[in-house]
Amino acid sequence: MRYFSKLYIMKINKLLYLATINDLPFSVVLDVLKSRSGTKQDKRDKRRNGERIVWSEASISRDSVAFPLETLKGKRLTSLSV
Repeated sequence: MRYFSKLYIMKINKLLYLATINDLPFSVVLDVLKSRSGTKQDKRDKRRNGERIVWSEASISRDSVAFPLETLKGKRLTSLSV
């Protein structure tokens, strides 16, 4: 039998609970956690290197406007300026 720590079991149970109360599959909850870590990394990159809007790739539609962002060193960020 494999050993799992109590903290790991508590974390998995908490994620399962979140999935059940929101009527979501467990895989969706895990994907959201992964994307959240990417967003945190983007915030660190913005703070460290600065940011600029990529005007050539701006998306302007009737109901919304989105501007892709990148750092001053040229690294693409997953977040948008709205």
